[in-house]
Amino acid sequence: MRAPGYHPLWDWYFVSLVHLRDIPGARSATKHSAEMSHELQIFALHPDHPPDPGDIQSLRALVPVNICQQFLAQNDPNALQKIER
Repeated sequence: MRAPGYHPLWDWYFVSLVHLRDIPGARSATKHSAEMSHELQIFALHPDHPPDPGDIQSLRALVPVNICQQFLAQNDPNALQKIER
């Protein structure tokens, strides 16, 4: 996501929304509380490495993470709607 003006040094951010359901063969998600269903993460991207939208390997995240927030949503479309607002 490009958001110029939010910070004087960088314009690009990586926005990630993931469900916290169990996936066969994968480690269970670490939930802040049992009722959490989704997690939003937002990272600022390094200003010297502009992202290539077609290449996820081009992302160079700055640390620490800007936002890492778990929340409860009825389903995936509802979670996406909350984030889009």
